[in-house]
Amino acid sequence: MKKSVKVMSKTAMVAVLATSALTPVIASAAESTVELKLDKVVIKSGDNLVSLDATTFSQAIRAGKITANQLAYVQDNQGNIYDKDQYAQALRYASLNQSEAFKALLDNDAKQDVTPVEGTINVDGTIELDPTPEENLNETFFNNLAA
Repeated sequence: MKKSVKVMSKTAMVAVLATSALTPVIASAAESTVELKLDKVVIKSGDNLVSLDATTFSQAIRAGKITANQLAYVQDNQGNIYDKDQYAQALRYASLNQSEAFKALLDNDAKQDVTPVEGTINVDGTIELDPTPEENLNETFFNNLAA
């Protein structure tokens, strides 16, 4: 009986090692299958870099509320931000395939180190910055204090 316990523990150890050896391979395969796509755009508005939803930005351009020359950066659905001109060039080389263009930029380490603030486009075309979390916290605190 004692011998079978040793055999089982060796078998269990082999299984654990085999599983842990496969885990990084499976994880890297899963990462490479994520389809990258355009999620947000970053525009220059005054002295600020403002992150906007890409669809909202497109609609605002078509409606004539803002101009495309305000565009500075693009952001993929993984949160990586790239220069708009580098993205346009990568998109041309990737035959207009967004996922391939973003993958090429990621592979070439073309990420930009910018921190835009979230914003929205008002009906009149003005850009409104979303309040920072600290401002929300202060507003909530004072509203609760007043109640």
